[in-house]
Amino acid sequence: MMDDRIRISDADRERVTSRLREHFAEGRLTSEELEERITAADLGSTEHDVALVGALAQLDPAYRLPILLHYYADLSVDQVAQTMNLTVAATKSRLHRARALLRNSLAESEEAEGEARQR
Repeated sequence: MMDDRIRISDADRERVTSRLREHFAEGRLTSEELEERITAADLGSTEHDVALVGALAQLDPAYRLPILLHYYADLSVDQVAQTMNLTVAATKSRLHRARALLRNSLAESEEAEGEARQR
């Protein structure tokens, strides 16, 4: 399958992410817009990234948004909690649960790929 995405360098990806964080901090983006734009960014430059983006897409928004805000928009746990109107404890819990869900999803997709290769 041919990949039509435009590849961008890590430095360019960091500049885009930084700009998105600035816009979010200035109130020019809502959390939903930030999530949409980060998800639309070229995160899928490797097979693992493609699998991760797919796994993120399968997460319930209650778990996906904290992951995107914390890891891709580089917001602190406190900032994520404020953005989502949650307590810090609830935010940490959602991040923990989301990471577990992502680990399981990625492990399952790796197993499925391994089985498909053996056929």
